[in-house]
Amino acid sequence: MCEWAAKLREHVKLAGLRRADLFADDATRRPLTFHDLRHTGLTWRALRGDAPFAIKDAAGHTDLETSQRYVAEARSFAEGAGEPFPALPRAIVPESSPGQFVTPKVPAEGASPAGVEHESAAP
Repeated sequence: MCEWAAKLREHVKLAGLRRADLFADDATRRPLTFHDLRHTGLTWRALRGDAPFAIKDAAGHTDLETSQRYVAEARSFAEGAGEPFPALPRAIVPESSPGQFVTPKVPAEGASPAGVEHESAAP
């Protein structure tokens, strides 16, 4: 599982995200994991106003009390949190018909997407 989280962080870097908190590993922070993405998605659903039972079902929780934690979390920082699930900026949305999914072009093994520099593996 840790190997998957490390791969996730590699891909986050390839996407150009450089926020230090995503990669920090110290007394108060830990590196980004897939479970963090799950928590974020459920919290954003609560921010959007999804019913607690809908959040419970989506998360696969067995009791509503577990899902209510996400609702409480969302309420604690709802002011100034931004719009849940905003539209993607036009600059990163491929040209397509509305609602049509277009598979993005993936760079070849070892290649970097435009504007993303690989960090040197040397110490």
